[in-house]
Amino acid sequence: MTKKSLIAIFITLVFAVGFLSIQLFSYPGGAPAAKTGSPADVKTCLACHSATLKTKEGMITSNATDNKYVPGEVYTITATASGSAGTSRIGFEISPQNPSGKLLGELILTNSNETKLLSKGKYITHTNQGSLASGGKKSWSFKWKAPTAGTGDVTFYGCFLVSESSQLVFTSQLVLKEKK
Repeated sequence: MTKKSLIAIFITLVFAVGFLSIQLFSYPGGAPAAKTGSPADVKTCLACHSATLKTKEGMITSNATDNKYVPGEVYTITATASGSAGTSRIGFEISPQNPSGKLLGELILTNSNETKLLSKGKYITHTNQGSLASGGKKSWSFKWKAPTAGTGDVTFYGCFLVSESSQLVFTSQLVLKEKK
């Protein structure tokens, strides 16, 4: 091989590794707003990442008894995602909305080192430190103040990016019904 061929191969490899590194986790400091996959947001993590999309129930949970909320009460919401044992970064974005995209209730940060709010509190996502997985798993918790009486069902729409050798994107939902 000529010196020019070796240089060309080297440059190609450097760009390929750089591109893959960016693609594997383009937003370690938090997802851009409106990527939850809700009917109003439409877009998911796939808007920025090449990945396989799957739906997985149970990634978003709450401490609301029987998945029913009392208007004005505060609940703990937990988001959990996992990959293979070697997964080092996992990201998420969640928003409690109605089907037309209106924010329902109020998101409240409980760990600003690992989570942050976007779009005037409509979305919650990971921070750079909050995207670091341990043993291929990651959980985030935050508070949610339920909306006023008469609001009806609240759906927490979420999208999760599990960054492995091949990326996985999961959408998940949690529906809380108003306690009558």
